[in-house]
Amino acid sequence: MTSPKVAFPASVAGLKPSGSSLPYAVTKAALIHLVKSLAIIAAPKIRVNSVSPGVLLTDWGLQFPEEKLNAVKDQNLLKRFATPEK
Repeated sequence: MTSPKVAFPASVAGLKPSGSSLPYAVTKAALIHLVKSLAIIAAPKIRVNSVSPGVLLTDWGLQFPEEKLNAVKDQNLLKRFATPEK
């Protein structure tokens, strides 16, 4: 039998200040801390993780200037952006 797994949608905005919306960044930082605490409490029976995908090429992500997108992509290990389809 496999153990239960829980994943929460976090954000890079909760890890690194970047001028993003303050309420959004603060709630994502709180979520990341909550997930870390839940992972400690629930281990080893339940695996708890969060996912911080970075910039998504949605209408929101596409509004950034090209030079900003390129700078962010250069910092990304995969050197590409996530899209809603992937």
